[in-house]
Amino acid sequence: MSGQYTLEAEADDNVVVKIDGVQVGGAKLNGGRPRTNFNVAAGKRTVELELSNIRVPDTGFYSTPNGNPVLTFVEITVPVDVSTGKSKPWTVNPMGISAVLIPPPCPKLIKGKGVIEEIIVKEPGNGNPKPPPEGPTIPVALRLDRVEVVKPGINHNCGVDKIQITPSNGAVLEYRCDTFGRISEVIVRQGGLGFTTYPEITMLTETGVNAEFRPILEVIRDPIVEDPTKLIQVTDLVGLKQTGYYDGRAYYGAVFYKEGIRYAGFYETPGELVQIYDTLQESIDATVITQPSAILRQGTDTNSNNSRLNIPGTPENLI
Repeated sequence: MSGQYTLEAEADDNVVVKIDGVQVGGAKLNGGRPRTNFNVAAGKRTVELELSNIRVPDTGFYSTPNGNPVLTFVEITVPVDVSTGKSKPWTVNPMGISAVLIPPPCPKLIKGKGVIEEIIVKEPGNGNPKPPPEGPTIPVALRLDRVEVVKPGINHNCGVDKIQITPSNGAVLEYRCDTFGRISEVIVRQGGLGFTTYPEITMLTETGVNAEFRPILEVIRDPIVEDPTKLIQVTDLVGLKQTGYYDGRAYYGAVFYKEGIRYAGFYETPGELVQIYDTLQESIDATVITQPSAILRQGTDTNSNNSRLNIPGTPENLI
């Protein structure tokens, strides 16, 4: 649109801004953010930024320990008409309303729709004086699911600086950053297992500043682990269902079946399988004494010759 535009810029060391080859503004190092106005007619325009930097011996335009990066910020704005055409815009004819302010606690909404899929703890807090709720508990383990970049920071030496999680519990992280050394993404290569305290994620750097991260943990219900100190006890789990017994205790974790035998886990993985039993005594003795069900718990097609399918009164051959 035609009219007067406002240009605001900042640079390290210098920037010159041109519109269709004509200089309309710029900025210099330690010169703040100068504002200039210029007029332009409606239509497509070519915007050019000419950057220059003081030459420092043995340095390059990279954010490295021996670098001298060149940076710039340019913003071009123009006032616009916010009128609907039916009445004067609110900038000219503001509306007035009256309100009644209710101090906390405010009334709670009792209507709505939707399902809460995830709760993200932005501040974990500490020192909760309340005791844990009463009732049966089950063991769970916490695993690192992902890491959110709260603040990207700046001037990190990408590929040299290291990202660190404390405690790690086997978690392995990598990161990506842009040309200004700002952290753009954190990749969880291994989520680890057994977090009993809120982990802290930091950058080991000599040049970067102000990066901030938020770890997001996921709950693994009743995992089979050798070290019980990696587990925590929780109560009041919605949809909690006991899936069998293991090593003399109730088991609430995921199970899968292989050849009619129930094992811990979502699916078979390398290593020794952990069998889940129907009764507490079976899990103690590691011996199955419960009669198998006439209905296969897993599988598709079968026939009458299958020894695990024996229903009295049925024909010998099934079609």
